[in-house]
Amino acid sequence: MSNIKSMYAIAKLKKNIKGFGLRKFKEEALQVYEETCQLLAEGDQSRLRQVKGSWDSKVAAVNAC
Repeated sequence: MSNIKSMYAIAKLKKNIKGFGLRKFKEEALQVYEETCQLLAEGDQSRLRQVKGSWDSKVAAVNAC
């Protein structure tokens, strides 16, 4: 059942977000993950807040679909 939900979600994103691609999404998610881990290791709270804010705005756009 979760595979069907995932496929539906991907189809909906492709339809509603211009330029959305699964490969691009995976690459960006990995980049955010790596950057977050690095910033956590460095203890850079200010930059972590910036990354979170950027990601929150993207999630809000997806949720608006």
